[in-house]
Amino acid sequence: MGDSSLTRRLLGGYRRLLWRSMDLMGVRSSIERKFAVAMAIQYLAAIAVLVLAVTFVGPGRMASLLTPVQQLLIVFVIGVATVAFFNTIWVVRRDIIDPVTDIEQVARSLSQGELDRTPSRPFQPDETGDLKRSMVELQEHLETTIDQAEAVGREQFDDPILEERVPGAFGDALLQMQARLERRIREMRRFREAVEHAGHGVLITDVQATIVYVNPAFEDVTGYDREEVIGKTPRILNSGEQDAAFYEDLWSTILSGDVWEGEIINQRKDGSTYHVSQTISPLTEDGQITHFVSVNNDITELKERERDLERQNERLEEFGRTVAHDLRNPVQTIRGFLDVAEEADDPGDAFEEIRTSLDRMSVLIEELLELAREGQTVVHPEPDSLERTARAAWGQVKTGEMCLEVDEDAEVMMDRARVQQLLENLVRNAREHAGTDATVRIGTVAAESPDESDEQPDDPDSPTGFYVEDDGPGIPEKLRDSVFDTGYTTNEDGTGFGLAIVDQIADAHNWRVAVAEGSDGGARFEFRDVEFA
Repeated sequence: MGDSSLTRRLLGGYRRLLWRSMDLMGVRSSIERKFAVAMAIQYLAAIAVLVLAVTFVGPGRMASLLTPVQQLLIVFVIGVATVAFFNTIWVVRRDIIDPVTDIEQVARSLSQGELDRTPSRPFQPDETGDLKRSMVELQEHLETTIDQAEAVGREQFDDPILEERVPGAFGDALLQMQARLERRIREMRRFREAVEHAGHGVLITDVQATIVYVNPAFEDVTGYDREEVIGKTPRILNSGEQDAAFYEDLWSTILSGDVWEGEIINQRKDGSTYHVSQTISPLTEDGQITHFVSVNNDITELKERERDLERQNERLEEFGRTVAHDLRNPVQTIRGFLDVAEEADDPGDAFEEIRTSLDRMSVLIEELLELAREGQTVVHPEPDSLERTARAAWGQVKTGEMCLEVDEDAEVMMDRARVQQLLENLVRNAREHAGTDATVRIGTVAAESPDESDEQPDDPDSPTGFYVEDDGPGIPEKLRDSVFDTGYTTNEDGTGFGLAIVDQIADAHNWRVAVAEGSDGGARFEFRDVEFA
């Protein structure tokens, strides 16, 4: 036990002495130390042979057996061996250890993504030199690969760096990746361009309903810029027209992975509402819903056309009832007087009554047709003189001794033919109720009082409409809400269609018309929300 312990202490001491000696000589690399140990063992083995020979023979006898030349030769051999030992250490350090250490440091830098460190030169003409040159080539290829990857990442497929060839399977894989990426990016660009130029609004949210994308059509319809809605939720479009149950059904459908389709009324940035035919589809990844895409078709105009059709249908129904009612009386009158004419000796009076009834039927038919035509909307109004239009209308009516006064002219955005028809009916109405010596006055009106209008013009003195009034008996206040009803009249010879036509023409221009008392006590018709040129 004691001998083993002594042996371990001796070996440990020897090892520490050996490592200390190597440290003093600058031998610190593991490979270099292995070479040094091997050379030291060979060197010490050679010295040990000489020492053993001297020990066994004896120093004195050994000196007597060797001539001076032999003794000198032995010293020379020992010196050469010593020089060879240190030379070997130096060569190993210069040609193996230092190049390998240099390459190892460059490789570590490359592994950390640092490409600015290169092996030092010169490159000796041996295997380690070839290894250093291969490392330089590898570094250059890595730099090329990174530059190419950055160019591909920037989608700069025309960058000259992509023409450089990276050899081997890695370069082939990079070319394949580039080709696939170019193809995929082209597909994505085509898809994005299609979405960007789509006529329908497209909105994409994440699963938390946060908006991540909208296309230009969405901006055009809603009035919101893209930057205003990204990061917000579709609640900014909530008009309040749908109740909570509506949205609960919507979210239940799409969260279950199904597509929701329906119509919804949304609110624009300016507060106005619009109708949308909407489709919301879940987008999944690995079976999990990640986003929702909403495609919105603005059907506001379609809804307005539907409402117009409904109104027209209602007018047609009313038209049919009116035709049946108002034409029945003249027809019955004609039949009655035909019977009279057949039995009378002088049928002249009967024929005169028949002619009067036929004239009334012609007037009724003409006004009924006019009433049907006036239900159309004005699409392209143009500026025209209110006075010129009024005088043209005046010329189409048998006015007799009546007088027309235009207090103030203005350029109004109108469909002139239809506004002329409106004024003709008002002049006829004045003739029927105010008499053939009535005075008709036309002029503009300024803004209403604040309690009568929510929106005020910048200039309170600027005209917001026009009026037509007469100096007749006027219209009682309790009847003013009824005068525009189709068929309503207080005159036995009247058709009840004239003021209904006035109301329809005003409505076609989006004007508001109301009845008031004239400045001379007669009937006054005021038209508001009129656009002036």
